[in-house]
Amino acid sequence: MKIAYITSKPNMKETYRVREEMEALGHSVILINLSDSSFIFNESGVKNTLISKETFDIIIARDVLSYIKHYATLVETYRKRGIKVYDNGLTELKYVINKPVDLMKLASVGVAIPKTFFTKDFGDYRKAAKSFGFPLIFKKTNMGKGVGIYLMKSEEEFAAFLDQEIKDEVKATSYLMQEFIEYEHDLRVLVIGDQMFAMKRIPKEGDFRANYSLGGTVKLFEITPEIKELATKAINAVGMNYGGVDVLIDKSGKLYILEVNHNAGFAGMEEATGKNIGKMYVEHALKSAK
Repeated sequence: MKIAYITSKPNMKETYRVREEMEALGHSVILINLSDSSFIFNESGVKNTLISKETFDIIIARDVLSYIKHYATLVETYRKRGIKVYDNGLTELKYVINKPVDLMKLASVGVAIPKTFFTKDFGDYRKAAKSFGFPLIFKKTNMGKGVGIYLMKSEEEFAAFLDQEIKDEVKATSYLMQEFIEYEHDLRVLVIGDQMFAMKRIPKEGDFRANYSLGGTVKLFEITPEIKELATKAINAVGMNYGGVDVLIDKSGKLYILEVNHNAGFAGMEEATGKNIGKMYVEHALKSAK
């Protein structure tokens, strides 16, 4: 099978792993880097110059959110030609990284999440912080992999941060505020169709964030029936069939869902489990393309 593999991050480890496993399964792969592409459009539709002269059977896309409008229009043209696409529901659901919307979806089906506040006014954050107490979490609404998450330890620190954001003309809707939960375990549960794997994430010294992409370490964690049920409920709530569900277990053993990562990496999970997650991802993508 000839696969057009579309991404905007050709140098990521997962990009290499996905291509490696596609080729190991006997497929021919055309790698399309959206960050270095040109487009041709006329009455026949939209073409990417890198694949306009190529024929292929299927499109698999990862890490294309930065170019979502270009990608969605391009894929629509190829779908009309009968070419199947797997992008984890990206064009079908028209999603973007929007943490408030995902958290609303989780809360609406009764999933336990940290107490969260979202507003259009920085002044409202100042007021709400008094009832939340400190420390608290203040995070960007449109970023992932642990980037843009801040631990505010005092009212003074928080006020200074907000003053600077206002000065820089940042919109209040770029952030959301959450209670800080003292936790026993920070888990990443990776869902690939009907398969599920879990790892414990351990932050590097001096950092409260446990993300593998930020230098944290990982180790295998046994999935309990309660974790499996909660992760399944969370992934279904946001309409995904592949994703990373971040689970926090507090000191009393209560489970919280922090977020569902729509485009989860799997390098850390391969390290923790010793399993060929890349191959599982490719097989899932090929089976789920439509």
